[in-house]
Amino acid sequence: MYTSKKIEITPFGVDTELFKPHEIKKENFTIGTVKALETVYGIDRLLLLFASFLKEVDENAILKIYGKGSQKEYLESLVLELNLQKNVFFKGYVKGNELINAFNSIDVFVNLSRAESFGVSVLEAQSCGVPVIVSSVGGLPEVVSSKSGFIINGDSIEEGLASLKKLSVKERREAMGKEGRLFVEQNYSIEHCMDVLLNIYQKI
Repeated sequence: MYTSKKIEITPFGVDTELFKPHEIKKENFTIGTVKALETVYGIDRLLLLFASFLKEVDENAILKIYGKGSQKEYLESLVLELNLQKNVFFKGYVKGNELINAFNSIDVFVNLSRAESFGVSVLEAQSCGVPVIVSSVGGLPEVVSSKSGFIINGDSIEEGLASLKKLSVKERREAMGKEGRLFVEQNYSIEHCMDVLLNIYQKI
């Protein structure tokens, strides 16, 4: 719109040696997200979707919400309103090894943001071998392979429910998790992103 110059994109890199799969025993099917508790990141959407999943598919499923923010009190009240208090756990803000463990402690990562610039946490989850469900906004569609996750309308409980039903099958989510790990290694590892950046400098 503003220039005829070629635009070069240098994505964030993920340290795939840090963000990698390791086994954490889960007794129940576990859904999770790692986002700030703010309206833009659609945690309320996730709670509504999760409530439908409990009712229609698996009443013993667990939802882990990692993060902090101004909407925590509202989201906690929504949990009570939807009668989800036995299945939803607010885990607070985590970083470092705790963050890596957080990704590995869930079966499916869900990001239903209303707006998103890129989606680093989606890549980190996939790097840990976790399949993803994301809303079709901003940069999120760029960071999900068709083999590693689902891109949906964030307001559509029907689309979200259909995706969660598919990923509730262990064999399918394990296969998609492996594809996600491969997708990140090939396209978003630190090494790959540094090669892209260095190549641009060399051209200049």
